[in-house]
This record gives sequence, structure tokens and C-alpha cells, in this order.
Amino acid sequence: MTVQFSDIPEPGLPIPANVNHAVSVSLPHWQDNIDYEEGNPRITQRMVGGYPRFFYHRSVQELCGRIVKSCGVPDQDCLVFPSMSIAQRCRDFICKFYKPTDSTSSQVNEETQSVTIQSVAVAGSSDQYTSTDIRAHPVQLFAVMFPTSAAPTAKLYWQHTGEGVSSRLAEHCLKALQSVSQLSLDSDSSRSGYRHTTGSPRQTHPRYQMKSRASPSKLSPSSATPTEDIEEYLEACYGRNLPVRTAQTCKQVLRQRIAQALNHHPEAAQGPTADDVYLFPTGMTAIFHAHRSLLTSRGEHQSICFGFPYTDTLKILQKFGSGCYFLGQGEGTDYDRLDEILQRHYQDSEKQILALFCECPGNPLLKTPDLPRLRKLADRYGFALVVDETIGNFVNLDTITYADIVVSSLTKVFSGDSNVMGGSLALNPHGPFYATLRQTLDNNYEDSYWCEDAVFMERNSRTFHQRVQQVNHNAEALADLLVNHPLVSKVHYPKYTLRPLYDQLKLPGGGYGGLLSIELTTPDVTRRFYDLLHCAKGPSLGTNFTLVSPYTILAHYHELEWAESYGVSRYLIRCSIGLENRDLLLQAFTTALDQAVESC
Repeated sequence: MTVQFSDIPEPGLPIPANVNHAVSVSLPHWQDNIDYEEGNPRITQRMVGGYPRFFYHRSVQELCGRIVKSCGVPDQDCLVFPSMSIAQRCRDFICKFYKPTDSTSSQVNEETQSVTIQSVAVAGSSDQYTSTDIRAHPVQLFAVMFPTSAAPTAKLYWQHTGEGVSSRLAEHCLKALQSVSQLSLDSDSSRSGYRHTTGSPRQTHPRYQMKSRASPSKLSPSSATPTEDIEEYLEACYGRNLPVRTAQTCKQVLRQRIAQALNHHPEAAQGPTADDVYLFPTGMTAIFHAHRSLLTSRGEHQSICFGFPYTDTLKILQKFGSGCYFLGQGEGTDYDRLDEILQRHYQDSEKQILALFCECPGNPLLKTPDLPRLRKLADRYGFALVVDETIGNFVNLDTITYADIVVSSLTKVFSGDSNVMGGSLALNPHGPFYATLRQTLDNNYEDSYWCEDAVFMERNSRTFHQRVQQVNHNAEALADLLVNHPLVSKVHYPKYTLRPLYDQLKLPGGGYGGLLSIELTTPDVTRRFYDLLHCAKGPSLGTNFTLVSPYTILAHYHELEWAESYGVSRYLIRCSIGLENRDLLLQAFTTALDQAVESC
């Protein structure tokens, strides 16, 4: 299974090209990334797409615009969410963090009081879909209305939690509105700030299933059937794409596929089942709800973020709940600091540590935490261990043996096609907090994963295991090449970065993953190499094609010195390796390095 290098899209165009729901966007030159971060119109006015938590898809923008036009007032914007409870959380976030400039306390109070929730009903599209199609049902959405000046704060909630409507849901609603020209508004909700509903939102919106864990038996084989057999069954019955009416079956298959991937040791005790796996619209949503579930079940205690994480994980722990300790090196003396923090809190029963969050390995430095050591500490001091396995992935590493909760961004290599978002949360059935976490999730879980997104995720992930193996081999070959290249000063890759800690988790047949980061000898060589490299360049990772980005510029542009204090260079280049022919892949990097020197 290989893909070919294609022409690099112009700045601002989607990656993959011509894909309406593409997850990445082309920023092919170093300066493009800087201009994007600084809001330079040269780039921002050309942006057709972007990573969905950071850039509002054009369908989302149009849907929000329609709602503001129908029920808004001057100098007001909105964001749209799939449930009342999510909208309430967004409203609370805005009221907490929105600080109007040059305003008195009374003016601030007036501004925050103007943040309201508008219930929006979109009629089904019976003329477009059959009555058995889930999309033919009415859709109930909830728009958080806020002053235009509060838009940056509202966007932070969208970014941190990933709970906003997906581009496919927004697109569906726009099609329905064009078909029936009807947008039904609940006038009471805009006056009262938010409208309390009886029962759960899922009882009125048939596309969702609150606490529903069963799948229609007529559409899938027994839950005991191996994943490969299910995939063959689905392909035989429906072909590449399943009909949208099977969305609930797709979700059940996804949960089962993930559960089976986490059962690494058949001879050992039973691992997670499909009922222990929960799906979310994005990977950050899974992390957000792991944190929320722990706060709900264990109380408002501080957490620990161990190792340098993806930016929004740290923001979630800092902004929601009681805050966190940040041990950003994730090695060496940070273990001593961790011991000191745990001992201090353990002496006060009312100030216990809630949980420790870590990535395995970390993004972008590819450091692996010592999970066996952290598990022993968790058992001794009574905190939960939450592991984000996105970079290592289910095929390469055994994380569930040590974690209480394993979270993952399915958007990445699990999907591969870079055209749909998704996330998962899996509980370790043998963890000390399993019973309380399972009860908390079953009582509070809202299935807000839009049906069409689930169908695409199921389709994309059928070849997950095979793709991971090829990506492993390609990335290792490239890392082996770069680690000896005279222009490369550092290669961050699990084979060379804290390898013993990674190897103790590596599964038989597993590899070192598809992500590596490099630092070159000088800033000029770095910029020229990036500009000359012939491959897709933009945000995201885990794609079937090689995707490169100046990670620190994109993720930490306004805090570069802070990032560098934890060893994350502003000139770091993150390389997500794809399925291309290995020789062509190595040649592309070698050629760009050679040309970078010649042009200096």
C-alpha cells in the first residue's frame, strides 16, 4: 500500500487537495506559517480551510452567519454546538474568561449577561433523504450568542474542547435549510440566557444515542467476531462506504475495533470491551471528558501534566477544574519533583492529586514516560493515570496495562485519510477507578459524534493495522538516514530518544511510529530546507501521506521562549511520515537538504 508524492497545494488550500472536509491546510513556506500566526492578509485571505479546531470550516461559518442574521443583534457573533449541555459549558467559559478591555465592573457584568443560548431546530431534508436515513430527521442545535468582542474567548473553548459542530453536520444543516427554507428558533432561550430542558438532549435528537451501547444485529456479525471478519462482512454487504443509516452500527464497530486493538495479551486477563470505549468528535474532546469524568467522580483536585504535551491538553488542565502542576521535561529530575509533589499532597487528604496526564510518546519531542514507574506511583498515592497514545498508537505500544484511561485522536493514523475528525476514550477494566469512572461516563456521556463522521471514520480505519506497519518502516528508515546526516543536529524519535522506556512498552511486531522531529544546524538551513522539501506541509499528523510542519511556530508562536525553555526549539521541524515509496521518501529529504546547502 503506497501513495505518491503529488504537487504541493498553494498556501491556504486544503490538504488533501479538493477535499471539502480536509483536516489540514497547505502552508508550504516557512514565512507562510509566520504570516498565518500573525494574521497577515497575504495568508489569511487565501485560507480555504484549516485544522477544524483552529479554523472554522466555511460551512460552520455560513451556518453561524445564518443564525446571527436570523436572531442576532448588531455586534454579535455565535458558535453552534450539538447539545444544550455543551453550549452551557461554552457560555460558562466565556463568562469566566472574557475580560472586556477598558470596562468597569458593571460594564463587564452587562457584557457577560449578554452571552445567551439560542435553541435552533433545522428541519429534516425529506426530499433529499429517505425516511430511513438518519439525516432526514430534524436536527436540534444550540447557538451560543456573544458580543463580537468576546469572539477570541469563544474560539478558545472551541479549540480546547473540540466540542463544536463538525463541518459535515454544518453542511447537512445548510443543505436542509436550502431545501425547506426553514430555521426554527426558540425565542424563550435567547431571553433567558439558556433554556432548561427536561430529559437529555439525546431523547429528542434521534441521530444521537445517550448511553446506547448496542448495535443492530442485522447489520453486523456477533460482537465476538474478529475485527477482520467484520471488515470483510461490511465490505461484502455494502462496499467501501456504508449507508448513513448504519451510523450506530459503524460506531459499535469502531468501539469494537479499538477494544480489540487494546487487547494485546490474549493469555492475560480480559482487556477493555467495546462497552469500555467511548467515542467523541475529536481527540481533544476525549481528553476533555477524561478530565471532566475524573473531576465528577473524584472531586475538584489538581492534576499533573507530565512531559511536554500537545498545547491544548495543558490548557484544559489549567483552565478547567483546580489547575495543574506542569512537569514539562518529562524525564530526569522531573521524577524527583513528581515524588515531592505527591508526598506533599498525600499528607493532606483534602488535597489529593486527581490524575497524571501524559503522552506516549510525547508530541513533538517523542519522549516516552516511564509508565511502569508512574503506575506504581499512582497506586501508592491514589491518583488516576491518563495516557494519550495517539503518537505511539494501539498497534505499536501497550499502554492500557498501566493506564486507568487511554485517550486517542482517531483523526490521526487511525483514520489516515485526513478527511474526518474523531476521538476515543477507553477504560482499563482492571484499574482501581474503573467502577466509578464507568458509572460516571454512563450517567453523563453524550454521543455527539455526527453520523456521517462515524461512517467515514469506520471506512478509513479498516486498514489501520496494515498502514501502521508501513508507516513504521518508512519512518525508521528516514530517521536512520537523518541521524547520520551532517546538516541534522538532532533527531527526536523513539528509537533514539529514551529508547529503553519505549522498548519496555513496544508490542511484538510493533515499531517506533510514524512521527519524528528534526533540528538542523542553522536557522537559514532550516528555513531553506523546509521551503525546498517536496511534500505536503501543514498542520496535523498521522496522514497516509507525509506531512511536515514547523511545529513550534504553529503551536507556540506567541510563547516561543517558554517552549524553548522545555527543549522545544523554535526551528524544530515535525515530520509525520506516510505510505509513499520508501526510496522516493528518502530521496525527497536528501534532495532538499542538498539544495538547502547549495542555496546558502
